[in-house]
Amino acid sequence: MMKKKNPTRIALIFICAAIGIRIIYYALTEGFSLERIRTTLVLSDELSLPPPSARKLSQLKSCTDQLFYYLKKGSQAYAFISEDGQYILKLFKYHHMQPAAPWFQAIPLPNSIREYRDSLVARREHRISLTLNSYKIAALSLRSECALAFAQIIPSKSYSLPVTIRDGIGREYAIDLADHGFALQRKADLIRSSFEKWIAKNDMDSAKAAIDSLVGIIAHRSRKEIQDSDPDLFKNAGLVGTTAIFIDIGGFHKNPKMTSQDEMKWDMDKVFRRFAVWLSENSEELHTYLQQRLESPWESSWSKLPDYARSTSPLSQ
Repeated sequence: MMKKKNPTRIALIFICAAIGIRIIYYALTEGFSLERIRTTLVLSDELSLPPPSARKLSQLKSCTDQLFYYLKKGSQAYAFISEDGQYILKLFKYHHMQPAAPWFQAIPLPNSIREYRDSLVARREHRISLTLNSYKIAALSLRSECALAFAQIIPSKSYSLPVTIRDGIGREYAIDLADHGFALQRKADLIRSSFEKWIAKNDMDSAKAAIDSLVGIIAHRSRKEIQDSDPDLFKNAGLVGTTAIFIDIGGFHKNPKMTSQDEMKWDMDKVFRRFAVWLSENSEELHTYLQQRLESPWESSWSKLPDYARSTSPLSQ
């Protein structure tokens, strides 16, 4: 005699399967979708950047006329690497920058709860403002330091160019850059992997040159009265050869105090804390060298990428 099917059990199996598929899908795509890089925000004209010239647009086309593969997601953008391995295309996660819904702010609440709700809304709006203004600082004041070829905060027809991206599960999308906030940067190597390679090869000259550049770029940024709200050097900086650049453009803010030696020294110690600990565990020679460079960081200097000015790529200024 056949057993009757249990509707509740079937429903639970279906729900569990749906949840499992969703978890796997999210793990493979890291949540990327076209909806998450579109914006319905009404952005201030103060965030607009100078439009590219026809020559610059042609340079950008020469770079984007290739496939971009999904690389990873950050807190503020999805990153794609070009097929030739030279560039990183960051598409801003505007779904994270949506202000609180009007209905949420209009709910009548007791005073104590209302004040808490209003503080949450204010903090969210402040965070969104800081992120968007950081993009502008990077584009206008730290373009070379970020190896930033092109950037657009407010979607506009100035950058009307098609580009094809492929997500983590192989789906391809043809998008128009005009419809998105984006940044195109020179690809850089991560600091930890670079130093692991040099230490393994006992290439102290390259490692010390990279330390000089890392200290120099932070000092250079400080002299421009700019600070990063996230002091994690491992995450926020990278190396092209032995030249340091900033790879994260979402945490910059103006701070006139940074030009003082005391403030610069305090910031340097905070920025290099994790890196210094890591060096002490992997190379006492490099750790000592870093400490010597941090004694008077205001005397350090930073130079652009050696081929920056000569490049025929979109990085040419």
